[in-house]
Amino acid sequence: MKQKNETAKKINHYTKVTLAVWYFVLGAGIFMFIAASVFIGLHYMDKLPLGHLVIEFTTPGLQINVDSKLLSGFSTPAIVSIGMNILATWILLLYLVRQFSNIFKSFLDHHSPFIMNNVYRLRHISYSFFLYSAVILVLGIILKQLFTQDFLLPGTEHLRLHIRASIPFWPILCGIFAMGMAEIFHYGLKLQQDNDSIV
Repeated sequence: MKQKNETAKKINHYTKVTLAVWYFVLGAGIFMFIAASVFIGLHYMDKLPLGHLVIEFTTPGLQINVDSKLLSGFSTPAIVSIGMNILATWILLLYLVRQFSNIFKSFLDHHSPFIMNNVYRLRHISYSFFLYSAVILVLGIILKQLFTQDFLLPGTEHLRLHIRASIPFWPILCGIFAMGMAEIFHYGLKLQQDNDSIV
């Protein structure tokens, strides 16, 4: 009984953490959307600050410093391509974190992770990864048709960027892994039902 209570406390902690992460991702996405809207507005009105306004973005093991003079040279293909990819990734993250939060919550409600709803959630997570890969491919094809020419990287003379239509393979691998986890949960559910019928 004591071990069950400790497990329940841990799962409750994980549930709270995943919810906190979900709200953080949601807030960060909204903030980025507002900041990007302001930047795009200033960019097209030619009112970006002339000085070296530095924007700093820091995460564990990564620090990016962006100069406003560098940003001022960004062209429409760069803005659209980066924006659409970030939006797709943001939606995927929100969905994944919410699904994992629901899985933890169901463990508290049913005292077991092996329920049919969790099997469905893991399958939906798998489908979301596959859908994400397809969306990125379609976006690449559409953007390649809209912006057929390469464009220079701002602040450089020799570096050119071009939009590629390709399938990202890491989401496909994650989708296969999630599908495998769904099958393991389904098997665990069958074992649990067999055990309950014997008892």
